[in-house]
Amino acid sequence: MRPGRRRHFVPVASFRLTNVAQATVAVSSPSPNMPIRQLHGVDGWGPIHIIQVDNHGDEREEPNGTLLSDLVVERLRSTSAPVITDVILAFHGYDNDAASASSGYGAWMDAMARTWSKLDSLRRTPPVGFVPLLIGIAWPSMFLDPPTSSEAVHTATEVATRDFDGAAAKYFGPDWTSFSQDTRDSVALTFNVVSTFGFSRFVRRAQEVGKKCGYQLLGRLQREATDRPGQLPPVGFHLFGHSLGAHVALSTVRGPQGDGGDPHWREVDSLFLVQAAVRADCFASPHGLYTGLPEAAVKGVTVVTRSRSDRALKVMYRIAEGEWDGQLALGVVGVKNAPCYGVMLSPYGPSGGHALVRGRLYNAEASQVIESDIAAGIRRWALLGSHTNITSPALMRFLGEAAAVAR
Repeated sequence: MRPGRRRHFVPVASFRLTNVAQATVAVSSPSPNMPIRQLHGVDGWGPIHIIQVDNHGDEREEPNGTLLSDLVVERLRSTSAPVITDVILAFHGYDNDAASASSGYGAWMDAMARTWSKLDSLRRTPPVGFVPLLIGIAWPSMFLDPPTSSEAVHTATEVATRDFDGAAAKYFGPDWTSFSQDTRDSVALTFNVVSTFGFSRFVRRAQEVGKKCGYQLLGRLQREATDRPGQLPPVGFHLFGHSLGAHVALSTVRGPQGDGGDPHWREVDSLFLVQAAVRADCFASPHGLYTGLPEAAVKGVTVVTRSRSDRALKVMYRIAEGEWDGQLALGVVGVKNAPCYGVMLSPYGPSGGHALVRGRLYNAEASQVIESDIAAGIRRWALLGSHTNITSPALMRFLGEAAAVAR
């Protein structure tokens, strides 16, 4: 290490959806006893139904012993005006509890409502326009949340097999050899803790939440939509996953694998993976984690956003996943080794002016609309960069136009 130069290692970054565009949010205060959060100021939008899930991926009962999913299904079934035309199902990322998830969903969906309600491609869809049923899944992703027995077994295996000293050496580069052995041991141990206890198990938990609660809820809603009276409009289904929530969204459409290892796909109208903490080669054939998407399950458009200023994914994700040989997250480099189409977003709209096409997977270069915001605080800016700054009107406008493709 050069004289006078000091390195400060920060062990954990919070990948929360909270604190995004809080100054523009007009939503009711969250309450642990009120899993329904109101949006204000946009006709036909809201409320947000916050369904809480336990460590095993199962829905938690409300204090009165009921399941909020039953209320959601009943709302979709209702023929009273305004009749639901679309379901928006969202999944937050790492290090959120129920309160921060509710706050994050409020900010995100408020920004969505203010933009989507003005889009002609959605407003003028006959016969009743665009009336969404808003659902957010609050799953336990806090760093200090105790592991399940299954997660503990996987954790012990990873501790025994992963080369954390090697990962630390790649992170620090040539300076690594100048560290004392005690320092090197301490840093490697920190990488161990961050990766194994602080992140890797939440990847598995995210997938479990998707395969169980997400998949089951989506199936119930789709069956209910199919059984509605013929005079009601068909229902569109749109899934949003932010950060580690992209694993939840992808596992929701993939479902549990059958005896032969084949996924049980559930088809949706659009799939949005915003700054996804998922490997960039996840769609690659034949060995990608989510091989088969989007063609197997998305009728409309799949969008993957990426931003050069997302420090949470450029640094902390690499530490957590041990990805030091070129494999970065979708939210940094976009889709790799799978067919996709590029589009560049700007505050003035996507470049090229071309129309989005059904069935395609789009790499959206979004660095101009998912930007770092130093006003959120130096620590958050330094650790997360633009990771949670995902409510810009330009981004929401593009996602709204994408949601309209399958309608």
